[in-house]
Amino acid sequence: MNRVHGFEFNDQEWLPQFMTSWMTSVLHVCHRTTGDGYVWASKVMGLLDRSGEDRILDLCSGGGGPVLDLVRVLEGEHNRQIHLTLSDLIPNQRTAEAINGQGPNRVYITHSVNATDVPADWPGVRTVFSGLHHMKPEVAFGFLKNAFDRRKYIFIGETTKRTLPTVVKYAKAAKHFFAATNDINPTRAQSFLTFRLPILPAMLGWDNVMSCLRTYSAEELRGFTDRLSAPDYEWEIGELYNPVLETPYPYIMGYPIGARRSGALPRSPRPGF
Repeated sequence: MNRVHGFEFNDQEWLPQFMTSWMTSVLHVCHRTTGDGYVWASKVMGLLDRSGEDRILDLCSGGGGPVLDLVRVLEGEHNRQIHLTLSDLIPNQRTAEAINGQGPNRVYITHSVNATDVPADWPGVRTVFSGLHHMKPEVAFGFLKNAFDRRKYIFIGETTKRTLPTVVKYAKAAKHFFAATNDINPTRAQSFLTFRLPILPAMLGWDNVMSCLRTYSAEELRGFTDRLSAPDYEWEIGELYNPVLETPYPYIMGYPIGARRSGALPRSPRPGF
């Protein structure tokens, strides 16, 4: 099955905020329900141990759902105290406001952060969840190259796979969006466009299928990493199994071999940075 970089509603800047907010909130509920944080925890914890870091720098964060669930698992199940910084090319300002009020260990950078040009002195294990498939090949390569050139620790986890069984499974998932909506305290508009006129579930259902068709295969990821090879840097490509969904989750991770590396903190991740 060839990769198709087709249209997704959640990528569109013109989509009204209440629609994107519904999508990210419902997806957050779904990530939590399917236990995605548990699926990724062991690999990310391994990178934290290798790096000596207690910081995660999440890129392409959107509404923040997957990484927030991961950190909840790391702190609650593995007794790790994590400083989490979230960022995005187009920051979700509502999520940022909520997260920036949670204390010094939770920061959402409110200005635009390009994942292909992250400053070398920003510390932390880099993560991206359900984000790589949103990037076209040249952007995805540039994103990996930025981590490679700066010899950064990075973990990229997807929840979709480009196979027919996964496409069928995710096409059927739209029926769960109705129950998830009840957990997010929807606005009147969100409720109307879910239960009375189910446009929002249809849109997110479309995005689910398209995300599968956009997901990079292991062979395509190796095509990127073969161009990013060095004796002091290692890439690992594989799959992690989600027992709730009975579905494999593709991942790619990279890390420098040798001395631990860290950098200086961004001075002010709030407006004005």
